[in-house]
Amino acid sequence: MNMTKYETIAGAEELVKKYEEEFSVINNSIAELEKRKMKLEKSLDDSRERFTIESIEKNATAKRDLNLINQYLAEAETQKKNIAKQVSTTVFDEAIAVLSEHGKTSVYKLNGMNKAIAEHLYQIRAIYAEMARLEQVEQSKVAAFYEDLKPFFEEEQDFIKRNAGRNILSRLKEVSFKGNGRIFHVMPEQSYLVKGALKADTSLQGINLPKAQELDALYQVDVEQAKKAALEPFNEK
Repeated sequence: MNMTKYETIAGAEELVKKYEEEFSVINNSIAELEKRKMKLEKSLDDSRERFTIESIEKNATAKRDLNLINQYLAEAETQKKNIAKQVSTTVFDEAIAVLSEHGKTSVYKLNGMNKAIAEHLYQIRAIYAEMARLEQVEQSKVAAFYEDLKPFFEEEQDFIKRNAGRNILSRLKEVSFKGNGRIFHVMPEQSYLVKGALKADTSLQGINLPKAQELDALYQVDVEQAKKAALEPFNEK
């Protein structure tokens, strides 16, 4: 048995060895019986001469021994199952104890990775917030442009009647910027099978989960530093 696969789980190897020893006598007995069974099966004469008296007597002895071995083998397997039934609850409880302790000592070992994930989320949202700010700046330029052109358009109410309730500015943006009126393209996060990375989904706040601030403290996340680092490459030199 390759115990090196779980040697970092404290107490695991010792527990396996404990029950290997407890089952060693019955397991060794079954192994010996299996070995003897194979030897007897190979000794059976199935040649053309197997019906000679000598061969019949030899096969009779081997078959008798083989039947006896099969009987003891079945009894040994039954005994092994009975032993397993007797100790199963204890084995389960002791395994739980080992794994519970392993869980307690391991649960926060990957917090460096959790910290990196949280920082990246804050960085993503900081970049998205900056994109939203720049969008507003650009939209204000469009609005100013419209205000200066406004005297040269027809009456707003007349335009609205002819355009299904849409005013001049909204139609200008809708037609000029292809549908949603937004100037800058924002990557659709759903294309990456993600929802809520760009902008926090506040509908999730009622779910019984730790608050972000609690996890930030646990992971030692410096939120403002993460945001600053995210925007650093985009700052004008």
